[in-house]
Amino acid sequence: MDLNAVRMFVAVVQAGSLSAGAVRLGIPLPTLSRRIRELELQFKVQLLERSTRGTKLTDAGERLYEHAGRSIEALVEAEQAVTSDQARLKGRLRLSLPQAFEPWWSLLNSFQHKYPEIQVQVYTTERRMDLIEDGIDVALRVGTIVHETMVARNVLSYRHILVANPQLVRGFGTPAAPHDLNRFPCAVWTSRMDNPVQWDLGGQVITPKTKLVSWIFAKRIARPSFKPVNPS
Repeated sequence: MDLNAVRMFVAVVQAGSLSAGAVRLGIPLPTLSRRIRELELQFKVQLLERSTRGTKLTDAGERLYEHAGRSIEALVEAEQAVTSDQARLKGRLRLSLPQAFEPWWSLLNSFQHKYPEIQVQVYTTERRMDLIEDGIDVALRVGTIVHETMVARNVLSYRHILVANPQLVRGFGTPAAPHDLNRFPCAVWTSRMDNPVQWDLGGQVITPKTKLVSWIFAKRIARPSFKPVNPS
């Protein structure tokens, strides 16, 4: 059954004529007339008796309108309910964010003030999560996208900087080129204890002389625990 044609049929009955129905639906009269005839051919019955004074329902048309009219009204009410829910934007939003990325917290605060009916749940971790397996709606990621089904947007660009204690620089000298760092004792962070850390400094890759390593714990858990964020 062509539901769109049934909707047109109901509009014609309610309007009283094909021409009035075409105005109500905002479509050309020939198009509406053709769709009604196609619907009659599909049912193999005549639904409307056409005359210069308008249209009149046949017995078959009466039965179709009796059932279809209620269904169309229910569909219109459902559409209005869905549209209303979309306008209010309510539900649950699950986020994965790095622990140290401070700008997100002020953005979330503003978001919750604007959309108070959305429950925000935040899972903070430095490990790379599987968004589907871990049940995440939106994640802040660094680097390339490896999952083809993900919809990604570039939020910002950033870069790491190397810092040193002034006393360390006085003792080892001021580095003039990336390879000069080979003589410095360095502190690094990594998620892989079994791989040496490498730094890409302007296209020059060096392996720092590591004296202190901060390891990001990356063990996968069965289900993430979420931390609610309440607007202040």
